[in-house]
Amino acid sequence: MDKIVRDVRVERYYPPVVVPSAEFRALARVENPEYRVLWEALWRRFANTFVYAIDADGAARWEGMLRMIRGDGLPIETRRQRILARINAMIPYTIRALRSMLDAMFGADIVTPSEVFDRYELWLDIARTHIFRANDVRRFARVIIPANLTIHISNTASVDMSLYFAGYVSQKKVISIGADGDVSWNVPAAELGFAGIVKKQKHIVIRSE
Repeated sequence: MDKIVRDVRVERYYPPVVVPSAEFRALARVENPEYRVLWEALWRRFANTFVYAIDADGAARWEGMLRMIRGDGLPIETRRQRILARINAMIPYTIRALRSMLDAMFGADIVTPSEVFDRYELWLDIARTHIFRANDVRRFARVIIPANLTIHISNTASVDMSLYFAGYVSQKKVISIGADGDVSWNVPAAELGFAGIVKKQKHIVIRSE
């Protein structure tokens, strides 16, 4: 929102008969700075009614009205996004709408929602880089989703790992040859060994109840 700049000069509203008066000109020089301060305060009060134009004081007032945790210390743009997300948290709810809200609040693909309808569960999978914001994600989702759904937090990570294995086979064979006499040989054990490697990719999901 573009700020409305106003040159406050009270002498412009004097009746023509008193404009030349030195006393009234001196009075205007004293009053004009005070009126400028008042105008700035009125402008800020007006601008703070629009979320996109709020300052720190306006953000605190909005957060209080919406019963949000104060975002003191956060950048003003982040506080504006949090307030807008709370305002937009309106029914009806769909998983697609929830995903859009989560993307707007925490960043694209940072939080991935999924539902288990028969168990009335909502799973929120948080990227590893943002797992420290699990409590923020839970609080944000709690005011949006229906109260009969239970929220669970998870963190899914892809891990590349190698599995090694080896084996050993021992074979022994006895050969008997019938001739004039009984002759038999014990063939020494034939030993066969092998080894290999298997490349495996595994998804690890860490969940908290």
